Amino acid sequence: MGLRKVSKYSCCLFICFFLFILTGCEKAPIPKSNIPFVLVAPAKIDQLPSSIKAVGQVVAIEFVYLVARVEGYLTKRNFNPGDFVKKGQLLYEIQKDQFKAQYNQAKAKMFRAQSVYDNAQIEYNRQAVMLEQNATSKEAVDNAMQVKLDAEAELLSARAEYDLQALNLSYTDIYAPFDGRIGMYTYSVGNVVGAQRNQPQVEPLAEVVQMDPIWVEFPVSETELVTLMEKERGILTSKAQETVSEMQKLFDVRVQLSNNSEYEEAGDINYIDNKINPIAGTIQMRAIFTNPDELLVPGGFVTVFIETKKKFPNLVIMQCAVLDDQIGTYVFVLKEDNTVEKRYVKLGKESSDTRIIVESGLKEGETVVTQGLMRLRPGMKVDYKIQKYNEPTVRESSI
Repeated sequence: MGLRKVSKYSCCLFICFFLFILTGCEKAPIPKSNIPFVLVAPAKIDQLPSSIKAVGQVVAIEFVYLVARVEGYLTKRNFNPGDFVKKGQLLYEIQKDQFKAQYNQAKAKMFRAQSVYDNAQIEYNRQAVMLEQNATSKEAVDNAMQVKLDAEAELLSARAEYDLQALNLSYTDIYAPFDGRIGMYTYSVGNVVGAQRNQPQVEPLAEVVQMDPIWVEFPVSETELVTLMEKERGILTSKAQETVSEMQKLFDVRVQLSNNSEYEEAGDINYIDNKINPIAGTIQMRAIFTNPDELLVPGGFVTVFIETKKKFPNLVIMQCAVLDDQIGTYVFVLKEDNTVEKRYVKLGKESSDTRIIVESGLKEGETVVTQGLMRLRPGMKVDYKIQKYNEPTVRESSI
């Protein structure tokens, strides 16, 4: 029995060892080739407006530095920095005691002068009547006239002093001149503000800027502007105001924010300069935009597109498909065998969205790589997925 058990165990061990040898002899799985995955999109014909691209700066239509027009202690500040303030809102209060006293004193002097003048007028009228009755002399009438004129002069002086003190008293309350956003304050409550003997230059208390509507100012190349205007309509001989009116009918102005997102509202051109900068070869222009959400902030820079309202057929690709090297601008074209070809192209104007016009080098229907370009080399085989034109994209750098 013992030998049989040993024999059974030996057979089991032999079988296990044999299976292990067979398993070890199998070929290792061959890893899949490292084919890069990319996104692609076809070149297509789209109806696009002709456009000019420029760099613009956001400018407030109205802005004001709030200054203290009288000297005194700052007693109240009725806002927080960055608040939106309404026209007529009380922002600062300066101590009024001294100005109230001066106002009341001027008021009393004016009443006194009025009383003296009224009495001098009565006396003059009496002397004039008495002269008609030969009851007084001409000299007495002349003296009464002189007293009346002196009293009138004193009354005018008292009224002017009263108006001045009333004005100074009104300056102790500082109001918002228009709807807008107020910035950081310069002085805390308790400081003496206003022009002082050792500080004749008045420093602003704060600044208020109007946020809606708002301007965007931008220089435009003379050549590009003339070309665009001639293409749309010959209006170069119009008068200045007529030109602005015509351009509002023919063109939209759109802006791209610093994060490359498109601002929803289109603007209207409302100013064209009357001369061209001879050094830069540009003409200054301005457009007005509604800004209810305050995405356009004064001082900020935006990309401006002046677009024709009329649209024209153009071959376009996505902007993120474009790369540059020392030779020029190129794209990777997907061929039928799923390899990519490096092809140089000539580009036209960028659209205000994600598209760019191709003037030569591509044909309608050819497919270009839009994402994953940095891993590619000419002739490389790729795996791909078609990307829609409205999908978010990031332009890659070839440097």
